[in-house]
Amino acid sequence: MATSAASLTAPLRFLAKYHVAATRQTVECIPAQLADRETSCLFFGTIHATINHIAGVDKLWRLRLSGQSSVAFEAFDRFYRNDPQSGVTRAELWRTYEPDWARSTVLAVDAAESTEVFVLAQTEESLLEHVAYQRTDGTEVKIQRGAALMHLLNHATHHRGQIHAALTEAGCRDLVLDMPALLGVEECHF
Repeated sequence: MATSAASLTAPLRFLAKYHVAATRQTVECIPAQLADRETSCLFFGTIHATINHIAGVDKLWRLRLSGQSSVAFEAFDRFYRNDPQSGVTRAELWRTYEPDWARSTVLAVDAAESTEVFVLAQTEESLLEHVAYQRTDGTEVKIQRGAALMHLLNHATHHRGQIHAALTEAGCRDLVLDMPALLGVEECHF
């Protein structure tokens, strides 16, 4: 069954609004002393690297979906790829994307806000358009803008869930990511 753009616009806008609130809530609940603590439940090893990854990927996909290549985000390939020759891992590279923790949290919120602005600027027609972009391995692919935005917003939710697990493991139980709690029950509608 095909999805119409009219059925995508409202949910994407809602998820983008949640993305901003959840990112802000996440960075506000992270004690600075836990930001660079190694945690096995995090794909990138530390909360700091994970926050950097969320911010960087938001930026990358906004560039891709606006018709710019990842080349416009010159540092992305350096931070994203594993380099078997150097032995550098993705986790190590994302740790250096923004080494200052306070700036990293600001970049993450700014990235989420910029993604929301990008989503709000989309029309029903633009969500159905296919956008060509170059993957980090150099291959060119096309993807529907609406589906890619859905993936981008889901991607951030996935990594915030990892951060939530890491904080819980460390004994911090202040992070609440439920949509009705963050947005208010009256705001949980399309």
